[in-house]
Amino acid sequence: MNCPGCGHALEVTQLDHVAVHDCVNCGGVWFERDELHRAEANADRWIGWIDVEVFGAAATTTRRSGRRCAVCGEEMATLEYPHSEVQIEACASDHGMWLDKGEFDRIVKALDDLTDTMSGRDYEHAVLHQLREIVDGNESHLAELRNFMTLFRLMEMRIGVEHPAAAQMINKASSAGL
Repeated sequence: MNCPGCGHALEVTQLDHVAVHDCVNCGGVWFERDELHRAEANADRWIGWIDVEVFGAAATTTRRSGRRCAVCGEEMATLEYPHSEVQIEACASDHGMWLDKGEFDRIVKALDDLTDTMSGRDYEHAVLHQLREIVDGNESHLAELRNFMTLFRLMEMRIGVEHPAAAQMINKASSAGL
């Protein structure tokens, strides 16, 4: 496979314990279908529950990047990665997506920032959605359960920040065995 950015040969490498295709010339990274989500989750355990679907949008957008898919050679779509201002290229045929040098780190930071700005109410809605995902989700039941537990912990921390007196009472009751 050749780099969609500069045309050099891509090399298989590891990014946060996920095999990806890296360009040693320009520093860009090619992610196949689920690799980006796995790398994000491995990079920051607090963002793994955030499901982002870019391939459906890639098939319907009219914004083309001029860059070619590393697998099929078709022109890729340019999309703004959700919850960030990062512009990525994605293959409309679901082969993968291209991130320029530094964009992966910017996406992880944007998703982490999202978790920092969510309110307790936002987390309540996300927890209820994730509870449904345990039954109906695309990932294994165990992965969906892990996502639920992560979200529940984030909600617990957010409520503790928003309502410190209530959090203290709950902690005291918990340590007293109630």
